[in-house]
Amino acid sequence: MEQAASAPNLNIDSIGCQPTDQPGRWASAWRIKNLGDARAKIRAAWLPHDQFFSENRDYRPPLVVDSLGSIKLEIPVDCQETPGAKIENAFVILRLEYHQQEWRVFARQEVCVDEKGVPHPTCRSVTCQPVVDSGAADLSSG
Repeated sequence: MEQAASAPNLNIDSIGCQPTDQPGRWASAWRIKNLGDARAKIRAAWLPHDQFFSENRDYRPPLVVDSLGSIKLEIPVDCQETPGAKIENAFVILRLEYHQQEWRVFARQEVCVDEKGVPHPTCRSVTCQPVVDSGAADLSSG
């Protein structure tokens, strides 16, 4: 199917978390690599997990990741877990445009908190879903 052929192909790898001046808040960073054949325009990012959380961040203008290029994505994250904690299914979610279509990209993270309380996210998988027109979704549900 044409839509599947145009799906984004991204690697999302943690660069690490650094402490900030606020307890429990970390400056986290990821390397976003675009392995696809088109430019990806990141319009928003958020981390919805309550133990590894960042509010929705809109990017205007969007962050551009050229085909076969990469960028560093920095996001402040709230994480106050105790040393030794493991957080499963924490996600970095991106909303982006790729091949002139809107997509949601879900990077599933496993976060291990070290003996000093520093969170260490590791990307376990990346999946993409096209964003469906909300008007069409409303028609089908009613």
